[in-house]
Amino acid sequence: MTNEKGYIMISAMLVLCLLTIIGISAIQTSTNELNITTNSQIYHMNFYAAESGLAHSVAWLQNGGVKSDDYKNPDFSEIVNGNLSNKTSYSAEINHVVNEDGEVLLYGDSDGDYLWEVNTINGRPLEIVTSDGTHVRGGNGKVQARYRPLPPFVIPEAALWVHSNVNGNGVSGAIVGEGPSDDSLFGKSYYDSDYSCPAVPDIKYHVAMPNIDYDGNTGESKSYEQTSGLYPLALLMENLIKQADEQILALPGNKFPAGTNLTNSIVVIDMEDAKISQNVEGSGILVCTGNLEISGNLKWKGLILVNGDITFNGGGASNATMVEGSVVALGDAIAINGSVDIVYNCEVISDLYENYFRYKMLSWKQL
Repeated sequence: MTNEKGYIMISAMLVLCLLTIIGISAIQTSTNELNITTNSQIYHMNFYAAESGLAHSVAWLQNGGVKSDDYKNPDFSEIVNGNLSNKTSYSAEINHVVNEDGEVLLYGDSDGDYLWEVNTINGRPLEIVTSDGTHVRGGNGKVQARYRPLPPFVIPEAALWVHSNVNGNGVSGAIVGEGPSDDSLFGKSYYDSDYSCPAVPDIKYHVAMPNIDYDGNTGESKSYEQTSGLYPLALLMENLIKQADEQILALPGNKFPAGTNLTNSIVVIDMEDAKISQNVEGSGILVCTGNLEISGNLKWKGLILVNGDITFNGGGASNATMVEGSVVALGDAIAINGSVDIVYNCEVISDLYENYFRYKMLSWKQL
């Protein structure tokens, strides 16, 4: 017979060794998985920290971080830093985009057609932002993006700017372009927030040979200018609608809601033929996607943009309709009746321009 003494002990030792190997392998696998998960988590935290650096940079730009003296400085550089609650931090560097000749690329109207384009003459610079995100345990995430300025509107060049025709009947108010004798607003500095008030025309037209019969009851002829450019409201409309604080859709009779008071708002009236027949007070940017008739008492401090004709049928009371800022209509001012005052105010326009100025991302990549 074969001697089998000790067989059970040897078998037990083999099983124990096998279980030990399996246990060690499981521990190593768990440790590796934990390391992978931790590294992945840190990687993503670094990545999102770097993205936070981009967001901080855009906010800095939109708050007027770059001053006009640095617009054309190819060596301009700004660092923004920040710490996040998840033990990550970011450092983002902002630089102007330059061409192969070392000139800063700007985005603005360089040829006077009221449309913005990339150029090296006029406007605000395109920016490139490189952002690093770092965790206290190491690693880093790095992203880079390019941005261009996204102006909210073209600065109006008159108290009332229309297509070709202004008809005034029994008007007791006035249309007045105010400001000192300085045309810097319409030169290279009109993108700056610190420009001086210009002397603007009371009324301005897009095409030649306008039919003028409005005198504002001032006892003197109103000034006007002619231009071949077209106000690019159709291009601005989408952006203004996206930023709208209030959007008013078609209502019975296409009437504006009664008792409306709006402050520092972008208000979009999305109607083909809108009517404001109630008393309305507000400030900001009032945009109408079609024709607009104002027959109530409208008090507005800011900019009114109409993608069609505008009609004023205000009451006989003094200052029944009062606009302090500017009115732009792609169509005609087909009637101005009653008490209507439109007074140009470049400080109001400037504040709106800076308040709603944005930057648009052109490209993004992970480094």
